[in-house]
Amino acid sequence: MKKILNIIAILIVSTLFLVACNNKKEDASKADNKQVEASQNNDTENNTSDKTTDESKATDNQSEEIKIQDANINQEDKKDETNATVKKEASLDDKVKAVTKGVMDKWFNGKSYEVSTKKEDNKVIAVINLKETKSVQDEGSWYQQFQGDQQSLINAKRIVNNILQKGYSGEWVQGVKVLYDGQECQFEHAPQLTETNYNTI
Repeated sequence: MKKILNIIAILIVSTLFLVACNNKKEDASKADNKQVEASQNNDTENNTSDKTTDESKATDNQSEEIKIQDANINQEDKKDETNATVKKEASLDDKVKAVTKGVMDKWFNGKSYEVSTKKEDNKVIAVINLKETKSVQDEGSWYQQFQGDQQSLINAKRIVNNILQKGYSGEWVQGVKVLYDGQECQFEHAPQLTETNYNTI
């Protein structure tokens, strides 16, 4: 009888021991799995971060910023105001249009205009046509932007100097001609707009 009890006791202890070992193995396996998952998540996050950085660098390499500057009475350029972002591979026409839009949005918002490029005296120039859509007596008209000595000079410089981009090192137009409703400008206080302004650099 004692032998039977001893055998039963040994079987119970062995069973408990086996169960405990299996539990430890399962816990260890789960811990290993969690470590693998955590490692995979970190790799995914790192790959995503690297991809975002690479895409950002690629975008930076594909575009450039061209300065748009305000004008002053006593000096040509008062200070940097903003930049026009353009694609490096964009055509000259598209770059000129982007800079012109930046100028118009900054100081002449809401006024109608057209931009084109053409050859004049064997030089490529930009042609900015100021399209009047309001009465000349209206303060929001193009005409009123060129009345008064100081205002006329500043507004003329804002357009001409920024379109000429004298400090730009890439391919650019060599001159700018400003028209008023398709005709030569005849603003008394902005005589520089009556002729084509060339980049003398």
